[in-house]
Amino acid sequence: MTEFEKILNEESPKEEPKKEQPNPAGKTYGELMKEKRDRCFSMISDACKEITSDEEHFKLFLSVLSRFERYSLNNNILIYAQKPNAMRLKDHFKVLSEKQKIREGAKPVYILEPEKVSGESGEWTRYNAVDKYDVADLENELLEIGTELDPQMKIRALLHKCPVFIKTKPSNEYPAGRKCGAYYDVEMDRIVAKADMSYDEIFLSVAEALAHVEMKRSAEGAYDPNQHTFEAKCAAYILAKRYAVPNKQIDLSMMSEKYRDMNEEETKESLAKIHKSVKSINYRMTLKLEPPKEQNREER
Repeated sequence: MTEFEKILNEESPKEEPKKEQPNPAGKTYGELMKEKRDRCFSMISDACKEITSDEEHFKLFLSVLSRFERYSLNNNILIYAQKPNAMRLKDHFKVLSEKQKIREGAKPVYILEPEKVSGESGEWTRYNAVDKYDVADLENELLEIGTELDPQMKIRALLHKCPVFIKTKPSNEYPAGRKCGAYYDVEMDRIVAKADMSYDEIFLSVAEALAHVEMKRSAEGAYDPNQHTFEAKCAAYILAKRYAVPNKQIDLSMMSEKYRDMNEEETKESLAKIHKSVKSINYRMTLKLEPPKEQNREER
C-alpha cells in the first residue's frame, strides 16, 4: 500500500454500500417516478377540494403559504395535504449526507421539482416527485429562531421599494364608504391611506392595497379591484401571519360563496393570484430585512 493509499484509508470517508430500493413487479425507474408524480397530482386535486370546503381548512392553507411562498402553488398545496404544520423542508439527500437521524414515525413530504428534458421532439419540462423532511422531524437540527421585529420595521419593510405612490389623507378627508384604511386607486395608479392609523391597521390595509397593485400588474385588460377583494384580503392575512401581525379582523367568511361554483382550474387560478401577490410583496420585504447573501459577502 502506498503512502497516499494509507492516508486515504485513514482520512477519507468509507463508501457505504447502496441500499436497493424495493421495486415491486420489476418496474423501471421511469415507471416508479411516474407513479409518484401521479400520486402528487392526485393529492393536489383532492386537497384543492378540501382547502375550499370550509373556512378553517382555508385558513390552514393560507398559514402554509405564509411559510412557503417561495415554493410553487402546487407544492404549497402538496405541503398542506401532507404536513400542514411543517416549518421548513430539508432535502432527503442532504439529511443523509449530514448523517442526521429522522425521528421515529416521521414521514417524508413529497414535492414536485422541475427538470429540463430533451429528446427527438425537442426540449420540455417534466416534474419529479422528490422527498423532503420537515426540520422538526430531524434530530440535532438547529431550528431557526426569528428575530422579533418592531412595528416600525414591519411597516418599513412593507413599504420598501413600493411600486406605486402612497398618498395619505386625514380621517375627515378619507372616503367614508371605505371600510379599509387604505385602498388602491386604479385610475391614478396609487394607494390612498388614512394618515392616522395604528401600526397594525397600517400593515393590514396597505398589504391589502399592495395585493391589488400586484394583481393589476399581471391582469389582462382592465382591472377592477372590486372583483378581487377576497384575494387581496387573503394576501394581507398571509403577510400578517408571516410577520406576527394580529389578523383576526380580516373577514374571510365569504370564502364558501367565493369558491362554491368553481371547478379545480378556476380555484387554482384564484389561489395563484393570492400566491403570486404575496410572493412579490414578501420578496421586497425580504430585501429590506435580509440583504442578499452575495451583498453580505462583498461587504465582508
